Amino acid sequence: MATSQNALEEADYAMIAIYFVLVLAVGLWAIYLLIALGWVFVPVYVASGAFTMPEYLKKRFGGVRLRVYLSVQSLFVYVLTRITAEMYSGAIFINQMLGWNMYACVAVILAVTALYTIAGGLAAVIYTDTLQTVILLLGATVLFVITRFGPGMRSKSTA
Repeated sequence: MATSQNALEEADYAMIAIYFVLVLAVGLWAIYLLIALGWVFVPVYVASGAFTMPEYLKKRFGGVRLRVYLSVQSLFVYVLTRITAEMYSGAIFINQMLGWNMYACVAVILAVTALYTIAGGLAAVIYTDTLQTVILLLGATVLFVITRFGPGMRSKSTA
């Protein structure tokens, strides 16, 4: 039986199904974990009159040192886990589209982000996130339509 190179095989569908089930299982596990953490920590926060973890730590242990440590640690972890991955993925895209050096791509991303954040403040960031969401949803829809109803999926040739 001759198959097109663009057509998905049964093993591909099986891997997609396994990946979907795995992501779903992790998501459901995370939901139950968050509910359990809420049952444990919310009464403690409510009893202390604190709304955030740094505020609770200040009331519990006093001083500024622990709050500053927690703030620095949170920023450091956020930069290492999220912002660097977003900059790298954006730099890969620009590198592939324009052929620029990766360092130049990262510098351009940082400069543009800093400019619109400084110029427009938080409102500019919110509008940009909204626009990116619309673009991503439209792109995902177009990609779905192309892959579902495109030339490789209309018919399977059998020999």
